[in-house]
Amino acid sequence: MAKAGKYTVVRSSAIFGILIALFVGILVFIFTVAPEVREDILPPVVINYENIILDISPGSLRAGVTTEGIRTIPLNDITVDNTVQRQELKVIRDTTFSSGVLSEDAYEFRFSAELDKISATGLMFTVYDMTGVGDIVVYLNGHKVSSRSAVLGSQVIVDLPVTYLKEGANHVEITSKSPGIKFWQTNSVTILDLVLFTDEYDSDKSISTQVFSLSTSEAANADEATLKAFVAPSGESSNVEIKLNGLRLIKATPPQNLELTIPTTALKSGANVFEWSTSRDSKYHVKFANLLVDTVKTTGRSHTYFFDLSSRASDKVRTGKYACTLTIERDSGDELVIVELNGVQDRYDFVGNPISIDVCNQLNEDRNEIKFMAEDELDLQRVQLVIHNKDD
Repeated sequence: MAKAGKYTVVRSSAIFGILIALFVGILVFIFTVAPEVREDILPPVVINYENIILDISPGSLRAGVTTEGIRTIPLNDITVDNTVQRQELKVIRDTTFSSGVLSEDAYEFRFSAELDKISATGLMFTVYDMTGVGDIVVYLNGHKVSSRSAVLGSQVIVDLPVTYLKEGANHVEITSKSPGIKFWQTNSVTILDLVLFTDEYDSDKSISTQVFSLSTSEAANADEATLKAFVAPSGESSNVEIKLNGLRLIKATPPQNLELTIPTTALKSGANVFEWSTSRDSKYHVKFANLLVDTVKTTGRSHTYFFDLSSRASDKVRTGKYACTLTIERDSGDELVIVELNGVQDRYDFVGNPISIDVCNQLNEDRNEIKFMAEDELDLQRVQLVIHNKDD
């Protein structure tokens, strides 16, 4: 007679407990592990997102009027000076130091140095009083750099060799010379107005700025921009670097009558900043500078539409992970369309049909306004604005 096999009965409550434990473990993993670690372990989950914000058929557009205007913006005269500039630091009003056979009383202080900027450095002070032998000894970072006899009432200048300087903190010690075999004597010196001087490059004068302002319309509709200036070197000519809002425009030896084309993409509404700098041992005077801004704008009859962007859609746009594609399909007519979105006007050629443009940077949360215009007769079949996942 066969014997029944042995087995263990697993209660349903035990299975339920195991499932709950696994579920809790997964939740703890999701909420406690760093996102970058979690993404390495788990495969990324991509959720397709597509939100049609605008879907219209503008139809026929009549020719508008294109207007051009040139605004001349005067800029202030500046000097760009990257020659050596002397910086002075008042260390102390007065101090006394002395030296005997068994004791030495020195004056010490620290200062910070940027080695790539410093050309020379040193000390200046006036000898006010002295007892015994008025010999003054100066140490820089443990190196004896000067030992000289002082004259009462004289001004003393001590050069500190750049080769003994350290990047960052440096230590200076000033004392009087030991009396040596004259063990009964103490040498003491009192000095006034101790000053540390440094000859440095790249001071505040080495960079000069010119600030100007543009309206939203001027910045959006700028077609050309030109910087004109009289640039005169003081001494030898060398490279000049010009930046606009952080974008480098030129780094070269400039002609005396400078005429520089400015990319309109570097312009912005509100304050704009030209930044001038030059090579070491160079100095330039910039005079009679003007910025010429040529604007082009089409006005006249337009098809105007309004649409809203929800806060949820706006949040997705701000992440930078989504595209905002404006698609324009032409039926017939002119091969150029003018689109003005929230006051920013751009012109697009129908090189391909349809036109696709990413307009994320021009969208506002809540209410938006878009206009369509043409320089000649144009029939637009369809316009669609869709927010969707970016293509990898």
